[in-house]
Amino acid sequence: MTNEVLKAIEARRSCRSYEEKQISAEELSAVTNAGTWAPTAKGLQSPKMVVVQDAETVAKLERMNAAVLGKLDAHPFYGAPTGITMFAPKNFLFAAEDCAV
Repeated sequence: MTNEVLKAIEARRSCRSYEEKQISAEELSAVTNAGTWAPTAKGLQSPKMVVVQDAETVAKLERMNAAVLGKLDAHPFYGAPTGITMFAPKNFLFAAEDCAV
């Protein structure tokens, strides 16, 4: 069976090393647009995305994330120059799942 979604799933790979250059506005728009259309519980599309491309702010977010992981010397963003932080309504049962999708 040929299916574009199945092909995309099969070809997906994790990236653990990023170039220092920022992604283009077109690429960023494609990513955030895809996130906007991702499925959510009750179809609410309630998560909000905040894009950060300032190197100092990305580094601060990475340090905060490493602290949550309990590994202060970790680099969980793998040098990515752009970060997207997801926010969902407080006390919503499926908030984490909605953001993960």
